[in-house]
Amino acid sequence: MSAFFNPMEGHTNLLDSYNLEANRRGEITETQKQRLNASFNWVQGLAVLIVILFFGGTVCFISSIPVLAGEELESGSLLVLLVVGGVFLFVSLFGGRNLWGMLDTAIKLRRDQANRVIRQAQGQLSYHKKGYIFQVDERKLTLPPQGTGGLLPAVTYRVYYLEESGILLSAEEVFPAGLAQVRAALDEILAGANGFSLEDLAANRNGEATAAQRRKVLGRVIAGLVMIVMALGFSVIVIFGTLDGVQGEPIFVLMFGAFLVIFLLAGIALLAKALLDLFISAPQQAQGVGRKEKRVSGGKHRTTRYYYLVGGESFEIGSRAYTALIDGLEYRVYYLPHTKSLIAIETLSTSPGSPAF
Repeated sequence: MSAFFNPMEGHTNLLDSYNLEANRRGEITETQKQRLNASFNWVQGLAVLIVILFFGGTVCFISSIPVLAGEELESGSLLVLLVVGGVFLFVSLFGGRNLWGMLDTAIKLRRDQANRVIRQAQGQLSYHKKGYIFQVDERKLTLPPQGTGGLLPAVTYRVYYLEESGILLSAEEVFPAGLAQVRAALDEILAGANGFSLEDLAANRNGEATAAQRRKVLGRVIAGLVMIVMALGFSVIVIFGTLDGVQGEPIFVLMFGAFLVIFLLAGIALLAKALLDLFISAPQQAQGVGRKEKRVSGGKHRTTRYYYLVGGESFEIGSRAYTALIDGLEYRVYYLPHTKSLIAIETLSTSPGSPAF
């Protein structure tokens, strides 16, 4: 099955034969050492520490003001102190827990690099709500941060990992699975993460979209209606305000009117597209090598959006769906054409460019 997988550029390939042979001998290659040294996110850890220190300093500063002034805490100051202290406690519990986990992993990794004890075990890749995991008995081993490292569901692997940190170094197939088994396992994972059923997928293959899939555009219908109502409402206010003798700058009225027209047209377009997909449109298809992508926008208040990129098309999806897609495999997506709403996705092959069946 390793021949079916073509790792994306920049992604760790746990099935690399050179690394595998070295790990069998109890050695760690230079490439693996570089990956291990870069695995600890010092920037994230420092950011968590700064937040904890900031809130801790704020609590100390607020509580020290009355003491320095020789006064007793008033009820309002006490309330502020309790609120800030509660926030500090919350940040300390959750942020401190994450920070300690990162430091603990770094300490274990340092000991692993010094001791060079490589263990081996057998198991399979599986998917939980937050992403893919490789579990051996009661222990979850650490996959590469970019993805699954070339491992696929339904295949039994012998993996080599560091004793204390549990970081996976390499893997080899023990009991290969057929392409149909891997596809079935991946399709089930993708269905659960993207909110469709295998019955929905069967209907899409026949050129139909189920009622449950069409209901995904109801949010766009409501958004379009809200935009239209708001534009018409503000238009009525402007018109009647002008008729009643409310004087305003003509340029302001003109600009505001143009904005309302654009807002109204955008609402009509959004509503029309959503209604077409809700009642009329047949699902469209796109296929090709798939990958996932995060897009961060905004300055101070950042927004992260998640996408599937398949066959030259881009589809916005949720964060859970983002974790379910394995980069570099060949997929077929089904979507509603006017709103570009993804309604289903299936795995065609684990080797990009090979025949679908």
